[in-house]
Amino acid sequence: MDEDAEKGLEGEDGDFLNLEVAFAYRPQSIISDEARLQGTSQHAHLVMGFYLPGRIKLPIYAHLKALVGKARLRLTLIPDPPFFSSVTVTLLGQPKVEIACMPLVQKGLNIMDLPLISSFVQTSVDAAVAEYVAPKSITGIIVIHVKRAYSFKQGDQAIPLLRPEGSADPYVTCGWAKYVKPLWSTRVLLAEMQPWWDETAFLPVTDDELNIHERLRVQLWDSDRFTADDDLGRVEMDLRELMRDPATVNRMQDRVDGFKALKASERMPGKLEWAVGYYPKIAIQASQLAQQTEFPEVRTAEVLSERADENCKRKLRGGPKIDDVEGTRQAEYKEMEDRMVASAPPCADFPSGVLAIQIHEATGLEIRAHHNAAQRNRGTEVDDEVEEGEELPSAYCNIILNHEKIYRTRVKPKNARPFFNASTERFLRDWRTAELFVSVRDLCVHEDDALMGLVYLPLREVFKERAQVDRVYPLFGGMGYGRLRISMVFRSVGVHPPRPMLGWEYGTLAVGPRVGAQDVSAELHGLTMKLDTSLSSGHMYYNKKSSSSGTDEEQQPFWSTAQGKMLHLGVRKRYSSPLVLQFRKERRLRVGLDSKTAVAYAVLWLSELPDDEEVTVALDVWKGDLKRASTCALPKDAAGDEKVGRVSLRVRFRRGVGKAHAGLADRDPHVANVIEVVETAAYQLRKERREDEGAVRSAARAQTEGVVGEVRHDRRNRGRVHVGG
Repeated sequence: MDEDAEKGLEGEDGDFLNLEVAFAYRPQSIISDEARLQGTSQHAHLVMGFYLPGRIKLPIYAHLKALVGKARLRLTLIPDPPFFSSVTVTLLGQPKVEIACMPLVQKGLNIMDLPLISSFVQTSVDAAVAEYVAPKSITGIIVIHVKRAYSFKQGDQAIPLLRPEGSADPYVTCGWAKYVKPLWSTRVLLAEMQPWWDETAFLPVTDDELNIHERLRVQLWDSDRFTADDDLGRVEMDLRELMRDPATVNRMQDRVDGFKALKASERMPGKLEWAVGYYPKIAIQASQLAQQTEFPEVRTAEVLSERADENCKRKLRGGPKIDDVEGTRQAEYKEMEDRMVASAPPCADFPSGVLAIQIHEATGLEIRAHHNAAQRNRGTEVDDEVEEGEELPSAYCNIILNHEKIYRTRVKPKNARPFFNASTERFLRDWRTAELFVSVRDLCVHEDDALMGLVYLPLREVFKERAQVDRVYPLFGGMGYGRLRISMVFRSVGVHPPRPMLGWEYGTLAVGPRVGAQDVSAELHGLTMKLDTSLSSGHMYYNKKSSSSGTDEEQQPFWSTAQGKMLHLGVRKRYSSPLVLQFRKERRLRVGLDSKTAVAYAVLWLSELPDDEEVTVALDVWKGDLKRASTCALPKDAAGDEKVGRVSLRVRFRRGVGKAHAGLADRDPHVANVIEVVETAAYQLRKERREDEGAVRSAARAQTEGVVGEVRHDRRNRGRVHVGG
């Protein structure tokens, strides 16, 4: 056991001691198959149940063969026994854990001979232990804007008669070179050798990437349906250089880089036009200093610096000599700053940042249908504290952020108090408008998992007083009971996205009932207008000018809906999809069927719209390649088509899923689950609002009746006095 250099002396914060401990565990005797379970109760072990087809339960005994690791302890000392009031423990890295398993049956196979079972148990234990490792420290965000690629290698070669020219279905991924797994991807553009994406990625950077000297990798791929996607080249940058370069810190640097092959020395044809920037966590702001509750006496940055210096000197007094005194002082300043930021509301001037969510445990999980009224009537004692049993739910949790499912926990079978200890981190565009749902479902084989209940957390209310919360929330709206303990923390970063970039990915686009025209070509008169998003479509029909007199706008023709109502079009992946207006004319075929062909088009990319704000946009109408214009985010000077007019329309992007996403819910069960949770929460909130309003009216009516009664009583008394006199 090595004592850390930081040793606290008497001061305002009390005495404390930091220790770094190396530990190892091994049982006195290794359990053999012959010995079975004799004399094993004194060893660290787990008893688990695996459910086989037919609801056959196979009990498994898993004992700990070896455990080696290192931990850091912080003890807060007090003068009375036991001489410390609290101990904080965290693991320094993933410890080495070795597990052995065997069935609890008289004649059974050694489960360790089955790689699937043994690896599952080992992975589960490792995942559980990892939750006690020192948490990741977000240093900042890397923002990557992918514009376009050109002159790259063809992914699909030419095929005579079928495909005369070679092509590719390109897309770009972003991630870490050593981690290999992509963390973000653009949309796939089919049969396109001049792709324009115009999409933006946000990658959180933690100490893990810095410790292993990661490199940022931006890679171009060719999508293939039946074979593995082809690597068309990559661009890499050293992460530390990116975080230190003045050209990329708190600003975006426009770049044009050539592609390289798997071997860094080999080059591949093609170039990538993109931009990249690193935005660190912001320092504590004046508004946060004024509202923080961790150190009430610290209200300015100068006082914070002085307090950090005093704490650093106090910790180093009487301890071993340390060469890097300035580093120790900076660490103390950072620790105090982090604690104050967590105790104050997030800064509204920096709405973007990283949201960390951890689901600790659920308590009292029970299905509503399992009441015990009959047993109570018979006088049978009912144990409300049962934690395991066949009638209990097999629960798991879904985390839904801004109406999009982002995480799912492991299933905890047949348990009323499951410990999840599951966490995730996500970049959040705007914490002020974000909504978080945590739903608890009961796993049912060959059925739709029933919704036991949910927790609704609007982050504006959650972080109203603190940027870090740890609370227990009751479940509501489902077929079960229970409570869920959830921790959340939000930390702002220095990026300032434009207002349209602060929105949600899912939403409904409301289009005004009328689309006006300005100097459109005569060949568009009389045509039908079709409006398309990635999920929905609608139609508008041609109308001649309203009168020969009036303003220029009133004299122009326009298109409107049949009933004069607004169109509501569903949107998914809003920042990579457009609204397409097609001017179509009917063409009668020989077989008697009708076909419609697009004569002209206009495109509005939804990334240009702010959330929940009605705006009027003007769009140029073009004749040309509709397919390319509706998939590639081409700039106006690169369109290369013939302009035939201009139209204006009123639009409003309403964030969140709704009726316009019903068709998507039929195809995607994840979206169906999200819609179920959102509708359940909305119904429950409306019900509670009506009950609250009814209670207020009842209280007001009772108060009014009380006042009237007092007046009548007073009148009667005065009358009696008058008569008696």
